[in-house]
Amino acid sequence: MGSTHHSLRSCLIVLFLGLSACATPEEPAVALKTGPNLPSIESQPPSATQAVKAEVAKQLLQADKHFRKRNYKEAIAAVSQAITLQPRNAKLYRLRANMYKKAAQAEAALADYSRSIDLDPKNAKAFYERALLHYHFDNYEAELADYERALALKPDYAWVYYDRAFTYRMTGRYDEALADFNKVATYWPQDPRVYNNRGNTYKLMGDIEKAMADYDRTIEIKPSYSNAYVNRSSVYIARKQFKQAVVECDLALVHNSRNAKAYYNRALAQSGLKRYDKAIEDYTQALIINSDYIKALYNRAWTHYKTGQFDKSIGDYTEYIQRSPEDRRAYVNRGLAYYKKKMYDNAIADYSRSLDLDPTDAKTHLMRGDAYHKLENTAEARKDWEAAAILDPDGPHGNYAREHLTELESQSQDSDS
Repeated sequence: MGSTHHSLRSCLIVLFLGLSACATPEEPAVALKTGPNLPSIESQPPSATQAVKAEVAKQLLQADKHFRKRNYKEAIAAVSQAITLQPRNAKLYRLRANMYKKAAQAEAALADYSRSIDLDPKNAKAFYERALLHYHFDNYEAELADYERALALKPDYAWVYYDRAFTYRMTGRYDEALADFNKVATYWPQDPRVYNNRGNTYKLMGDIEKAMADYDRTIEIKPSYSNAYVNRSSVYIARKQFKQAVVECDLALVHNSRNAKAYYNRALAQSGLKRYDKAIEDYTQALIINSDYIKALYNRAWTHYKTGQFDKSIGDYTEYIQRSPEDRRAYVNRGLAYYKKKMYDNAIADYSRSLDLDPTDAKTHLMRGDAYHKLENTAEARKDWEAAAILDPDGPHGNYAREHLTELESQSQDSDS
């Protein structure tokens, strides 16, 4: 397959030297929701004077120079100057929109895409690029509407089907996502990403056999496709076939030694095999590669707890809570570690924070009651155990709570006698 990326300079040369248009091949995006780097710019409006053309060319060459150095502010300024000379050139607005997007000025980019569409409402690529920006705003309905407009103008626009499939999948519309991936497969029958992502869709739909067949097809087309091995390992982990999952992750890492998900999945498999030291090593490696991989941090914290490394567990949970303060599970688990260290006040504080987030959790009431009881605060322990018994009347936590309450009652009667 040819490259999907064309430099800004090549497009500018096309524009001003009268060559054929700078076209982007209809191939899948390298990364989800990226699309082409910059729009192609075709010939200028015939009414433009040669002097204006020359000045616009000068500004865009300046923009190119700044853009290559990632001086986006200066590049945008140069394109803006070109727009003042040709204010009805739709392609210039698309060019500036892409620069705004690179500069993380999403609202300005959206405005420029819209202006470009106003000036040239028959340009399918402009609708596609605006749709990608809607995705980053989590405005999925607007995104899907722009995809529809793009396809109305260009029914064989493969990139649209490809990216729309992800949005359908993200919003739970799996059948429609599958239909789009099937469509893309007719355009790009040898592209491994299509089969890998269709496999992920099948997995979400619960059709594991078809998912595995697509992962196999991905690897058949491109044996070095690391993520396909990772996805196969996820299936083996779900089946509790942990040894095979480790093999798949090993293969993934042969082809990409910096695949954080491969280390994460191998850690899950090692935990399943009770090889906790190896699991901790892999969670750590995943975090070295991607420090924002908080699932790895959370699971490493729990593995530290399971191996009796309570201080390390508390440290990991504390860091995790700083990043994800609304996850009540982390407070419960850190509370367990504090409880093991006999730091009952700290445990109570964490259980209380968890109950602030979900006051209906019987298990946490039961555990907080236990911590209060360790501090000989019988009144508070009783309140929590009574709450657990009410919230889980027929379950194990309610049963344990009633046993504690019965024991309290017996102790009270013994003391009275």
